[in-house]
Amino acid sequence: TELLWQTFSNHPTLSPCLTISKEKAQGNPQLGSCWQPPRKKSFLFSALYAAFVFGGRHLMNKRAKFELRKPLVLWSLTLAVFR
Repeated sequence: TELLWQTFSNHPTLSPCLTISKEKAQGNPQLGSCWQPPRKKSFLFSALYAAFVFGGRHLMNKRAKFELRKPLVLWSLTLAVFR
């Protein structure tokens, strides 16, 4: 834990969060963000992920399926032979 403390105590953005308690940081607008979860980013990435998954499913419904059985058998055989 000492090595971990030395690593993060010199970090310019993490050191205030490590040295100040949560109660003291809440009164200070500059340090209060250290103790808040990044909710905006979480919701943004969740929405982008959902749009990507459901949008991709909608776009791929109308496409023809790939026939990959022969290439995958060949791939498996080459792995079995050369390993």
